[in-house]
Amino acid sequence: MRSVHGARGFCNINIEAVMVEHVRHTYGVDRVAIVDTDCHHGDGTQNIYWHDPDTLFISLHQDGRTLYPGSGFTSEMGGPNALGTTVNIPLPPMTTETAPRTFTGMTLTPYLLVYIKMAAPSIPVQALLVRWEGQMH
Repeated sequence: MRSVHGARGFCNINIEAVMVEHVRHTYGVDRVAIVDTDCHHGDGTQNIYWHDPDTLFISLHQDGRTLYPGSGFTSEMGGPNALGTTVNIPLPPMTTETAPRTFTGMTLTPYLLVYIKMAAPSIPVQALLVRWEGQMH
């Protein structure tokens, strides 16, 4: 079981972590990728997997300087043994769903494709879809 002390966010139970650990335990999956897309940074999920080199955590959220919880900066990249497995993409207020392509000048697909190939190099990746869940406030 993974836990982080000192809840600060909107969730008392981190459903992403529950799901990831269930998939790992039930199906024997080692490497996973979590993509968090809402206006608040996923600080709880980031903290839970900060030191886990087998979990890629990508968060698109409103800049922490302008919205609670005040975290999720690009310099937050994972713990010493998991450096690079946390990718924060802070966006300005009022960013719309087109932001991953227009504001940041990049998409998530390269990060996820590289990670998938690391996790399962023998499995061909045919397509990868990332669903953007709503507008930043």
